[in-house]
Amino acid sequence: SARRKMGGEGEGGRARKAQKKEDGATAKGTGEDIEVGTMVKMLFDDGKWYKGTIDKYLKSKNLYTVVFSDGDRQNTKIPADDVQVLTASGKVKATPRAETPAAKDASQTTTTSTSRKKAAPNEASDKSSAAVTGWKEDVRELLEWIVELIEAEAFLEPVDPEALGIPDYFQVIETPMDLGTVQRKFRTGRYRTAGAVVDDIRLTFSNAIEYNEAGNEIHEAAKKLGK
Repeated sequence: SARRKMGGEGEGGRARKAQKKEDGATAKGTGEDIEVGTMVKMLFDDGKWYKGTIDKYLKSKNLYTVVFSDGDRQNTKIPADDVQVLTASGKVKATPRAETPAAKDASQTTTTSTSRKKAAPNEASDKSSAAVTGWKEDVRELLEWIVELIEAEAFLEPVDPEALGIPDYFQVIETPMDLGTVQRKFRTGRYRTAGAVVDDIRLTFSNAIEYNEAGNEIHEAAKKLGK
């Protein structure tokens, strides 16, 4: 998400820094306190649950970054249908389930058909494969549509603070994201759920809204695309 040089810190800059200080290690308002370092399980597109650790929480966006043993990182919201919070002993905590459209869609498209007790292995495998192919095709079409929009031009590449003359960008925006990065992650198979793709798309626009003041060209474009 880009920004035109606006000069000076001003009230907007101080407000952004104050908000950044609120992005702490404990998440409130999710039905329980979830700290950085908490173990979670996420449902991936192969229909399996994988354990990871919460590495970062952005309160202003209610967004968590989960790190897995292979170094992969996924952004997610909690509660969500494809995320389970674990206790210190590894047991699943009773966490309120979110029924947001993205979470519901991700759950429906990534969970294998195992509710039928006598389903044949090949049948379950075929349905799982079809579900995975289905959500990936939907996401591919969504990304292709977004990047072709005129308003999306400013969000196709990572922000270059030096080139744009905005040296404080990474002090304000802790988790940068752009549509080009989302596309590259998707093409290389780094997304494991449809919901994770949607979260990164939304992060791209919310970063732009946070960094740029209302009325700014980039701010307004991000608001339009983020609807």
